[in-house]
Amino acid sequence: MRRERQTTSGVALRIALDAAGWAAVATLLVAAVAATSVRGDDGHSDTVGPLGRIVVGRLATVDGAAIRLADVALLEGNGADFGAVDLGAAPDPGGSKRLDGVAILQKLRTAGLRDAATRYEIPANVRVARAYQDVSADEIRGAVERDAASLLGEGEQLRSVDVGGAARIPPGPYDVRVLPPSAASARAPRRRIEVELVQDGNVVATLAARLEVGVTGPIVLLRHAIARGAVLRREDLTVEERELTGLPSGIVTTVADAVGKEARAALPANAPVTLTALASPLLVRRGDVVTIVVETPGMRLSTPGEALEAGAAGAQIRIRNRNSQQEIAAQVVERGTVLVQY
Repeated sequence: MRRERQTTSGVALRIALDAAGWAAVATLLVAAVAATSVRGDDGHSDTVGPLGRIVVGRLATVDGAAIRLADVALLEGNGADFGAVDLGAAPDPGGSKRLDGVAILQKLRTAGLRDAATRYEIPANVRVARAYQDVSADEIRGAVERDAASLLGEGEQLRSVDVGGAARIPPGPYDVRVLPPSAASARAPRRRIEVELVQDGNVVATLAARLEVGVTGPIVLLRHAIARGAVLRREDLTVEERELTGLPSGIVTTVADAVGKEARAALPANAPVTLTALASPLLVRRGDVVTIVVETPGMRLSTPGEALEAGAAGAQIRIRNRNSQQEIAAQVVERGTVLVQY
């Protein structure tokens, strides 16, 4: 016989009992309680039956994180007094576990169960399943897309969100909380974030989501081919809005950063300009005759010299004083002029 009964907690209790099942139940677990004799006022014994009944089913489904007797049993009379007896932790949502009948009986006896007062029927094994609900990947993906503004930087667009699969959580209302990416991956084109599912203020599931992010912005391009060693002019350059994902690092984004710089190598037309392709122009070349300016706190003088190294503005190079033939270190300050300070 299969019966379905609503427990006091509102959870549907499924109890499966049949003749073959009870034949397998140990006599320890099925108590046909003998009547209890009490003496009346006339001195004769009256027969009083049990005051309650506990019938534990072989199959049950629970909602909560803990299994109570009321979740797995039909309780009558004083049997309801044992409804809150804790039978252990529930399985994960969607999972199941087996409860040992002997262990259930021991818990009831510890809670005060007496054979004379309560009839009980407990099978050798009880299979308990945990109720669940699935939060779909589409719903999680939608939550990430709605929070995209907080996950992306300026000029970035969310290309795709990979969630993987649905999340299984307990029944009931829930919130989806999208966490920001780590600092290490905050600007990477592929980012991993975490999504939390929260019920009653508690995180009941955490999922990983992978974001594909595109970045657009201005880049500087060459209008025409540039020879090695040529100094870039404003008319050599143009600015366009481009997809930045996949471009080499150090892309020049403003014309001012490239004008006046020297090409380290020949550069083709329409090529993005990078900082590594440019160098500050040489103001002094090896073998140039230069003016050595010597400064001390109370004196300034100049003398001719010869550059033994090439250098851009600010570079320290070796210079030979033409008068003394002494080699000294000097800083390039402008074309043809170096500075020595004491």
